[in-house]
Amino acid sequence: MIADKLRASVLKAALKGFLTRSQGSKDGWLSPRSYGELTQTLRLSGKTAKQKDLQNAGEIPGVSQGKNLIDGYFNKTLGFKFFDATYPIVLFGDHTRNVKYLDFPFIVVADGVKLLTSNKICPRFLFYLTLHLAQTMPDRGYGRHFARLNQQIVEIPPMHEQLEICDLLDEILKRINQLAELEREREDLDRNFVTQIESAILQAALSGKLTAQKSEDGNAVDLLEKITQEKLTLSKLGKRKKQQPSLPVTVAEKHFDIPDTWEWVRLAQLGIIVGGGTPKSSESTFWGGNINWVTPADLGKISGKYIQKGSRNITAAGLTHSSATLIPQGSIIISSRAPIGYVAITMTPIATNQGCKSLVPTESSISEYLYYALLALASRLAEQGTGTTFKEVSASVVGAFTIPLPPAAEQERIVEKLNVLMPLIDQLAELEREKI
Repeated sequence: MIADKLRASVLKAALKGFLTRSQGSKDGWLSPRSYGELTQTLRLSGKTAKQKDLQNAGEIPGVSQGKNLIDGYFNKTLGFKFFDATYPIVLFGDHTRNVKYLDFPFIVVADGVKLLTSNKICPRFLFYLTLHLAQTMPDRGYGRHFARLNQQIVEIPPMHEQLEICDLLDEILKRINQLAELEREREDLDRNFVTQIESAILQAALSGKLTAQKSEDGNAVDLLEKITQEKLTLSKLGKRKKQQPSLPVTVAEKHFDIPDTWEWVRLAQLGIIVGGGTPKSSESTFWGGNINWVTPADLGKISGKYIQKGSRNITAAGLTHSSATLIPQGSIIISSRAPIGYVAITMTPIATNQGCKSLVPTESSISEYLYYALLALASRLAEQGTGTTFKEVSASVVGAFTIPLPPAAEQERIVEKLNVLMPLIDQLAELEREKI
């Protein structure tokens, strides 16, 4: 976004003194030194509050390393880590790189919170400096960033110029934030337009309105019976564990009308649901092998419906000594947390971490239809997530999830149409992104 780039440029120029009377002259500035040398980390006594301890209203705000300034409230300190706001302080999120200026009493919520002050830097300048450094340092995902922040080399102006810079940034950034809000509103309109088209097409496909129903196709009951028999055969041959019968689909789980030749089914009726796992990170012999290993982050980066590998590989030992399972080509991977609902078809044998659940279909020919069905219904699956820190769906929830199942021949026609239409939607989305 233009506002983000403008904000970063203004911060950089102001902190170097180019927007104030010194015009970049460093007379009176402290010699370059590390951020860690200039700041102190405040350590509060008490226990760390958790998200579950928060209330919707109360007298004392709860603050974490998340994006929101305030996460919730408390009525009493209750022995938690409490800052009484005798002076303003800067919060840095060790995992998130979020930066906050806090000039009110608060209770620390969850870990990763670093509270910073300095006897050489005024609080507002420290906030802007930390914000600039956080935005320019490499993103390590949910890894820790505080040690790297402390290593950054900075130059600090005299106190009077710090205050001058802060007054200037307060005014300029207020205007830039207004621009950012306008950009977000426009981006939401553009994104919603494309999303609504995609949703309408997928919904039409899953309710039988994108294809004609033909008598020669038979019905989904025949396909379901074929799958059931194949599962029984595999079980008898010892190639697959015998599964408990799925519960009948209730009326409430039939989310919309479908043609008479279709059936509402549970995912567990169509194959087996497989979880994932992560080998011990400190064991080098578990990593860098030839087994593809995928996480939700990898699923979020792919373009299209297929995935071949993730950003890391594991070894056979890593697979053996973890709960990761190797799933075959043609399986469907679903991210089950952070976020729920990324979907992809495997092009090769792949293992996943615990943030994914996979459907290994008994009938491999239905993989592409299953992909589109789960893509269309991802938001419904996400609604079934539970958890406090982040929402997650279990393997049993995924197995019990219901989708409409057309006859095999009609599935092929649906996939053919969507294979043409969905790339066009992607192209439209790309055009909208270029306009922003």
